[in-house]
Amino acid sequence: MAQNKLNVLHWHITDSQSFPYESTSLPQMSAYGAFSPRQTYPSRTVRELSRFALSRGVRLLPELDAPAHVAAGWGWGRAAGLGELVVCAAQQPWARYCIEPPCGQLNPANPNVYRVLAALFHDMLKDFYDAAAPGSPAPYFHMGGDEVHLGCWNSSREVVDYMSRALGRPKRRKEDFIALWGHFQARATQALDRAQQALSQPGESATDAPLPDVDVEVEGNGQGNSVRRRREDADPDATTFPSTFLGVPDGDADNVDYPLEDRAVKVDGEGMPVILWTSELTAANVVEKYLDKNRYVIQLWLRAGDPLARDLVSKGYRVIVSTKDAWYLDHGFGNWKGNSTSGYGYHPWQVAYDNDPLAGLEGLPGATRQVLGGEAAMWGEQADQSGASTKTWPRSAAVAERLWSGSAAGTWTAARIRFVRHRDRMARLGTPSEAVQPEWCTQHEGQCY
Repeated sequence: MAQNKLNVLHWHITDSQSFPYESTSLPQMSAYGAFSPRQTYPSRTVRELSRFALSRGVRLLPELDAPAHVAAGWGWGRAAGLGELVVCAAQQPWARYCIEPPCGQLNPANPNVYRVLAALFHDMLKDFYDAAAPGSPAPYFHMGGDEVHLGCWNSSREVVDYMSRALGRPKRRKEDFIALWGHFQARATQALDRAQQALSQPGESATDAPLPDVDVEVEGNGQGNSVRRRREDADPDATTFPSTFLGVPDGDADNVDYPLEDRAVKVDGEGMPVILWTSELTAANVVEKYLDKNRYVIQLWLRAGDPLARDLVSKGYRVIVSTKDAWYLDHGFGNWKGNSTSGYGYHPWQVAYDNDPLAGLEGLPGATRQVLGGEAAMWGEQADQSGASTKTWPRSAAVAERLWSGSAAGTWTAARIRFVRHRDRMARLGTPSEAVQPEWCTQHEGQCY
């Protein structure tokens, strides 16, 4: 990334399939949720990576995706007396409840969800930001927010009843679930604010009462994955919360009577900026109702020319561009879901290079200021350590030049000789990079064009 002047690594560190991040406050998340004890990211490792990246001009940006894309790691709530943290977990047939398996969405009716989120936010802020640059303000936090499946919440009696009692919305229409989603987002952002306050003021806690210490033994690859052992082996410099829970009534967790929350939870423009993916919550006709433009940044995973980009910028929102049909580097490798072999088309470097992040925003006076930058996305459903690098490079280099040079970069035809040379230089320096032309063409410059 430093070779290409890319300065932010957005790390989607958890998802419904796995929770590999080892939270010092809630080690049960990775104990329940990681693929195996060996496939985790300890807090010490995250802090080392953050410092390493920053020394090269790259900032790590954590994403804790919510309320969708959660399943693995969240199943310990009932045993701890916290009730169900996730609804429709691993439900089948999955297509009725989520975009990809295993299904799961956070339970917006359970107040303990927000206390768990606050603890996780606290640990991530400390590991990703405070450890790398102590005392400096955290610039952004990515809260995901994409691909919420309203059918999942609609399948939960607890969620539907809460929506009726607490929000006064008993009809279960789409707009009612969008309101519930907005309510969740506001409370989740408040949890982030509490986490940030706890970091800045020693002695403060990100939760109103300590969360429970659940000791669970998870076997994998012949090794125990004990929460208690992880706590004993934890980095002594890591901050954790006390291990005694004081806030849940005695008795069956299913019978906990959660207090009604205020129907309108407001989040103002103060505090750390929160990034969210485009979704039904960011639609032009509802976004201003639920998301303060001074607080939220919208990451656009839209096709080129989608009018929503102009709508959001014209309303004053800051945006990050991730054009779906140009800068999604995982596209073009078939389909892994269901029985279809079709999938998105491959986007070669030429398409990535010619994608203008300001296209469609002509005439808007704030466009150059509100477009904070762009991001090439390399999702991991069909990529692991054996192939992720060649899918990422050298196409990300094309994205980098476009972002730094803008329209002055011209078109890909003017850049192709330089681009080939740059790709070869990256490969020689040890970065596995996909070939873009035959070696003969490289040795006989200009004879293949």
